Amino acid sequence: MSAANDDVRDAWGDLSVPTMRMLSGQSAVSRRLVKGAYVPVFTGLIIAAVLCIQGFMLWQARQEAWSRALHTGENVARTLSDSIAKNLEVVEVNVAGAQSVLESSDFDSLPQRQRDLLLFDRSVPADLLNVMLVVSRKGEVVLEVGGLAPSPVSLADRDYFLVHMRRDVGTYLSQPFRSRYRSGDPTLAMSRRVNGADGSFNGMVMAGVRLAYFRSLLDNVRLGPDSAVTLLSTTGTVLMRSPSSDGAGNVGAEVQHGGVLDRMLAYSDPFVDEGLLDGSQRLYVYQRVADFPLILAVGLATSDIYAEWNRQALTFGALTLAFCVALAFLVRGLQRGLVRSTEMEELLKKMSLTDVLTGLPNRRAFDDRLDSEVRRMAREGRPIALLLVDVDHFKAVNDTYGHLNGDRLLRTLGRQIQRSVGRPGDVAARFGGEEFAVLLPDTDLKGARYIAERIRSDVERCFMTLDSGQRLSATVSVGLVSAEPSGGENPHILVRQADEALYEAKAQGRNTVVWHEIPAAAATPADRTVLPLSPPAVSTQSPSAA
Repeated sequence: MSAANDDVRDAWGDLSVPTMRMLSGQSAVSRRLVKGAYVPVFTGLIIAAVLCIQGFMLWQARQEAWSRALHTGENVARTLSDSIAKNLEVVEVNVAGAQSVLESSDFDSLPQRQRDLLLFDRSVPADLLNVMLVVSRKGEVVLEVGGLAPSPVSLADRDYFLVHMRRDVGTYLSQPFRSRYRSGDPTLAMSRRVNGADGSFNGMVMAGVRLAYFRSLLDNVRLGPDSAVTLLSTTGTVLMRSPSSDGAGNVGAEVQHGGVLDRMLAYSDPFVDEGLLDGSQRLYVYQRVADFPLILAVGLATSDIYAEWNRQALTFGALTLAFCVALAFLVRGLQRGLVRSTEMEELLKKMSLTDVLTGLPNRRAFDDRLDSEVRRMAREGRPIALLLVDVDHFKAVNDTYGHLNGDRLLRTLGRQIQRSVGRPGDVAARFGGEEFAVLLPDTDLKGARYIAERIRSDVERCFMTLDSGQRLSATVSVGLVSAEPSGGENPHILVRQADEALYEAKAQGRNTVVWHEIPAAAATPADRTVLPLSPPAVSTQSPSAA
């Protein structure tokens, strides 16, 4: 416990007597713990060591379970997307070749059999291709794969026909539909426009890709009872999902924009979110399928990822708990007293020294430190500087982005100000509201100006990211006072002078530094609360001057 007291002194310096008396309770706890109780103390150390080791091992096992799941998801996504891409590229080559032949000037003069060979001489897996058709400009089938007589079917209402009729879009993947050629077999059309000699629409070539082929690929993947693999278009239409919630692959189901789909389109890193079609939490590892407007998403349910870890944690946790309980019964009286006193001491310490929102020293702790440092600098004949830092237009942040984001901004700025101060002996504290205070012992005006400008510039470059992805930043105005105390001063005169400098910085347009220099002067017996006998020197520094 004495080590804890040393840490407090290193962080805060010389605190007031009441404050140190409050913190000295830790020493009393230590005395109560060790007085005639060597065996219970040793038992407590064993319990703590066992819990730490067990906790670390479980944490490592949990991290390893997550890493394995991520690696598995990446392998599955890469393998499936590559396989699907290769098959679709074969179909695309076939369709593009048919388009090229149809647009050649001598195609119409060839016999029917040679036409078929020229159009469909590229190998396509039999279980992948549903049908290949040549469609006229009116939407009528004029040629069917294998030289069969065209079926009396009009495709003028299909989305892939309407798209090509309006303009040349290259290779087009349609929405999933029920095939009119194969008894309603779920199909995805890959098509290309056929242009006439003058560039006008002269029909199209269409290859019907069976979605059952993709289902056979996805069904071979075993990830867990609550995990799923989904092939979907970039527009949010599900082409195939395994396992499916409807028993048929969820073909044609729509994924809403604004959630998982948008994150897949905008980023490439894995993320955790609710399911595409349900509310289950999943780790999504996904990959675009070559240059096609398709996404192969592997959704690993967090319940599946941690299923084995949960079983291990339950087993080892129960054994560890039983061991700790058995030891705890030996020293239960001392343990209860130690828990109560420790909780009370930590609560009082936090309430008296730490600002709950930012984690910085609070106003009470800062006042104690200010008083002790002014007296110490007076004894040693060294200068001291005080900075008051106020967030510009903070009310507008609360009004625009809400108080929760305003609190987050204060935490971010508090950490940035603390990093900008630098030296171990300096103190950055929350002074109140959106205002911070920085105490710089043994620092002259030049050094204080440097620190103040560094705080201002560092905050100006600092930002935080909102949940919407928007970056929120702020600027600060800094009031600075530098003095050489003589020992009879009221430390709060420094606060008043710094506050006046801060007011001037606000009046000059904000995001600037204004400083007052108080020359060395002895306080008079009649008034020992006044630092200088003459008016302070005032200067300003704007961002451009810096």
